[in-house]
Amino acid sequence: MKTLIKVSRFFFFKTQKEKLFILKSLRRGKVFPLLLYILYRLRLTSQILVVRKFYKIKLSYSPYALWLYFHRNAVRKEEEFVHFLLDEGNIFVDAGAHLGTVSLTASQGVGAFGKVIAIEPHPKTFSYLKENISLAFYKNISLVSAGVGERNEISFLSSSYVSDMNYIGEVGIKVKVMTLETICASLKKISLLKIDVEGYELQALLGLGKSLQKVEAILFESSPSSFTRYNYTLSDIVKFLEKSGFTVYRFLGALPDEIVPITASHQTKTRYEDLIAFNGFGKIHFQKKGGKILPS
Repeated sequence: MKTLIKVSRFFFFKTQKEKLFILKSLRRGKVFPLLLYILYRLRLTSQILVVRKFYKIKLSYSPYALWLYFHRNAVRKEEEFVHFLLDEGNIFVDAGAHLGTVSLTASQGVGAFGKVIAIEPHPKTFSYLKENISLAFYKNISLVSAGVGERNEISFLSSSYVSDMNYIGEVGIKVKVMTLETICASLKKISLLKIDVEGYELQALLGLGKSLQKVEAILFESSPSSFTRYNYTLSDIVKFLEKSGFTVYRFLGALPDEIVPITASHQTKTRYEDLIAFNGFGKIHFQKKGGKILPS
């Protein structure tokens, strides 16, 4: 009841002492979900930190940030895999960085001598990303405000409140789109490339050009409904990667270190699925880290 009274006073008195009390209560999770949601909808949560296993971010006005606040211990496979695979000094490229959760996880893995490039096209989401990156322990993250695609151009991006589902299309806000070959031109090697661009994965891969030869591993999202938006299927991605010397795998269960090879006939039966592609060097590195490749 005491917490309830002090949180309700926030809207009227807003003394510094009351603000500090509320912030501490929120950070410890000691507040009713409805009250937190009210503060969130009023955009009064930007100074509240969501502290997770590999990073901390601000509770920005994004449904995903709110989800993370209420599910702080939920396992995110992409974060677990990035933390498992990357070593000190590695280079990680995050296409579709959103709030920076995976980039921040990678930042810890590659350390002070490594490098992370976080790419995000939506201006508002990019501002949240920039704020979160400022909280990183290592200052090894470079930001790129752009989408990724098959060519350098100006395109349109949807602008939904559900910020992690915005996609390149024919309507929306104008954004710059760049090829990954352009963005990664100065890199000699890419230890891991993550692509989560709401169905634009194939276009992003095609935009790698010769830089694909620099990449050892690619973590990407398979979403049949999103692929349909651009008139292709997962099979097209798998065939492209196989032709380029990669083998594509799916994760076996919840563990990030157990994978199974797939072929072009594989179908993602859920709304989305994280898949991993390795070339020869990437596969060897994965196995040296203790990763298990099981028969299909």
